Amino acid sequence: MSTSETRIASERTVRADAETPRPGQPQLSENTYRTVWRWHLYAGLLVAPILIWGAVTGALYVFVDEIEAWLDPDALYVAEEGERKPFVELLETARAEARGDLLHSFSVNPDPRRTVSFFVASPHERSRSIYVNPYTAAVTGVHHIHSGFFPLVRTLHRTLYMGTVGRVLMELTCSWGIVLLLTGVYLWWPRKQSRPKGGTAGVWRIRTASTRVLLRDLHAVIGVYLAPVSIVVLLTGLFFTQVWGTGYRLALLKSGSIPRVVLDLPKTTHPENSPRLSLDRIVEIACAKSPPGLVSIDFPQEPDDTIRVTAGTVEDPSRRALFAIDPVDGTTMLHSDWQSGSPLLKLYTLAYPLHVGSIFGLPTKILATLSCLALVSSTVTGVWMWWRKRPGGSFSIPRRPVGRRVRSACIAFMVLSGIVLPLAGISFLLMASLDWVWQRRRRPASP
Repeated sequence: MSTSETRIASERTVRADAETPRPGQPQLSENTYRTVWRWHLYAGLLVAPILIWGAVTGALYVFVDEIEAWLDPDALYVAEEGERKPFVELLETARAEARGDLLHSFSVNPDPRRTVSFFVASPHERSRSIYVNPYTAAVTGVHHIHSGFFPLVRTLHRTLYMGTVGRVLMELTCSWGIVLLLTGVYLWWPRKQSRPKGGTAGVWRIRTASTRVLLRDLHAVIGVYLAPVSIVVLLTGLFFTQVWGTGYRLALLKSGSIPRVVLDLPKTTHPENSPRLSLDRIVEIACAKSPPGLVSIDFPQEPDDTIRVTAGTVEDPSRRALFAIDPVDGTTMLHSDWQSGSPLLKLYTLAYPLHVGSIFGLPTKILATLSCLALVSSTVTGVWMWWRKRPGGSFSIPRRPVGRRVRSACIAFMVLSGIVLPLAGISFLLMASLDWVWQRRRRPASP
């Protein structure tokens, strides 16, 4: 027997031993289990590198606000030194620092120790935030939006530094990550025929009897504990993707869910030469009409534009509000808040704080970080297990089910996943076609 024939025989023997149907288990259930196991492995090998990449960069970004404040506190915090300067004076300081670039907006924090930040919108990736001391009108710092460590992490997380192609790959990974978690829970679910001895060992507790057992439990048990959080993180990540996210935003637009103040800023009805309110008065009105918290005010770009106000932060959508102020008489209009938002819009505004774990502060940020680490752990141990089990260095995968019958729920899950997650559906059809071709090529010729 040749070396190649020996390797193939060894591979078949290992697979037969590992995949012999469980005593007393109906063939239909066994076929379903094998099918899920097979596609769980396919999906894991397909997206493992990018899933690890996304989880690591995501974990780094969870505490971005806290870390940036710790790294550069002098830019964000100042000592209270007497009376605050008029906002028009702060504006002049920021305008001088902008050096001709467009000032888009500024933000006022209710904390008296916080600086006032002015956002500069500039082409060629020069957009930046300028921080001004409200008591001295001095610039305390400048943060560039597209340069530095965390902007790099954000770009790597969203696009792999590959532009649109990277965004599509990240969406594919996010979609298959959801499928991996759901199929992983199914494979982990204790069955009477396969329930380990020792009660919760191997189900809720990690065993250390051997390397194989340890890897299996690290892969399954840790993943199951954090599966609910990980699924939420992955699902909400879809809102910012190329295909799924664009489709959702289009649904928001077509359903009329996007506030009018965002799409169509109204014009003032007063004559162009009418006297305008002072910037301090605009800030006073904006803060009075907003929920407690951060208030951001856009500068009008045309003489007859009203002033758009955004209250609150993306971390707490229930306390956000948007409205416009007439710069002549201070009238507010087109007020939009959490209560007036449609269910589609509420879900969209919840996506970011759920994705980064800021929805309930530090506890949920810790959970989000742990879920990222669990994704890394489960992916690494899963690939490691597959690598160790390959007979003779072959590309070992679970054997195809006997016959073609699987539970209807399994088929329904595949179809539903392909509809809800379009990139996963397209890749599923492609992988199924390649699997069919490969199996036909491996099938022994008829005598």
